[in-house]
This record gives sequence, structure tokens and C-alpha cells, in this order.
Amino acid sequence: MTENALCSVLGRHSGHIERDSFASAAFHVPSSISLHALASRPDVRQAEAALKTAFYLTNAARAAFYPSITISAFVGRNGSKTDDNDFSQWNQGKLLGELTAPIFARGRLKADLRKAKAEQEEALISFRQTLLDAGKEVNDALSGQQYAQNTIRLNEQQIEKLSHIVETSKIRMKYESEVNYLQVLLARQSLLNAKLALHTNRFALVEACIQLYKALGGGVVR
Repeated sequence: MTENALCSVLGRHSGHIERDSFASAAFHVPSSISLHALASRPDVRQAEAALKTAFYLTNAARAAFYPSITISAFVGRNGSKTDDNDFSQWNQGKLLGELTAPIFARGRLKADLRKAKAEQEEALISFRQTLLDAGKEVNDALSGQQYAQNTIRLNEQQIEKLSHIVETSKIRMKYESEVNYLQVLLARQSLLNAKLALHTNRFALVEACIQLYKALGGGVVR
């Protein structure tokens, strides 16, 4: 069922999936990861976009304090360009309104600017917190990987020693009367427990690798 589910995710027909042994699999565990690697996370990208939007809104609220005036040539009814005096007379009322509008609306513009600045500060705090949370997830996954690898290395050494003890116990049981089969069984039980612990830690390593991949937003670990 698991293989069929994986085939469905991969967009292929259900069937057997070839896989290598765990011993031949390569698990790259970096000692550190650049902060730029978090850029692939959806929550980081969303927080960054919100911060950019708040920044642009603050600039727009600040720009509203200045009148927006476009000066162009005034064309009369006959299509000819008029002189500066005609232009001044024709546009006097319009220019006066555009120049004085920000003055009369100064209270509202100040309120809009304060609101925009507050939203920008909130977006900045949210962005920083998102980065901190993402960094914590990556750090936890890295720690889990490193711990699992170190434990696997110890398990393999322990299994090697216990395997030697089991073989030694078998030989001693043949030639020494004080060594019975119970001691061989106890040595085998210790070996079995060590192998079970090895498989558990291998599973923990795979799980930590998956968690690191998710913590990076599906990015590649370099």
C-alpha cells in the first residue's frame, strides 16, 4: 500500500519501487546551513511579501503630503499654443487646489502615515519571528540528524563487539564445562537488542532528514 501511495504521488502506475539498502544510502548532514536557504519556505516568502507591501504603503502615505502637479503646454481652442499668461490664468484655480489640498488634509495624512508605519513595524516583527521559527525548525532537524548518526555509529560498534562475544561463547561452550547454552542465549539477546536499537536510530535518521527537507521548504541541502 505504501508503494502504491508513493507511485500515486510520483504520477506513475502502481508497482514495486526499487530501493537500495540503508547501508548504501548516502545521508549528507551539513554542520551549518545558510540563512538564505530559508527563502524557499512558503511562510518566509509570505512574510517577506507582507513586509514589502507595508514598506511601499508607507512610502505612498509619505508621498501623499506633497501635491501631485503635472505641467504641460496649454492649447487654445484654435489648436495653437498659448503664452505663459494664458496658461497661468487658465490653470490658476486648479494649481491652487492641488497645492492646498495636502495642507487641509494634513491631519488625515498624518494618521494614514502613522498607520502605515505601524503596519510596517508589525510586518517587520512578523518577518523576524518567522525567520526565528524557521531557523529553530532547521536547527532541531540538524541536531536530530547528527545525534542519530552518532548513535548509529555507536550501535554498529556495539553490534560488532557483541557478535564477537556470541561467537566466542559458542566456542567456549564446546570446550569449557562452566560455559553453558544459557550464556550463549544471553549474548544473542544482547546482540538482538543492539540490532533493534540500530534499526530504531536508522529510522530516526531518515525521519530527521525528512524534517530538515520540510524545514527548508523543500530546498536542497548544500
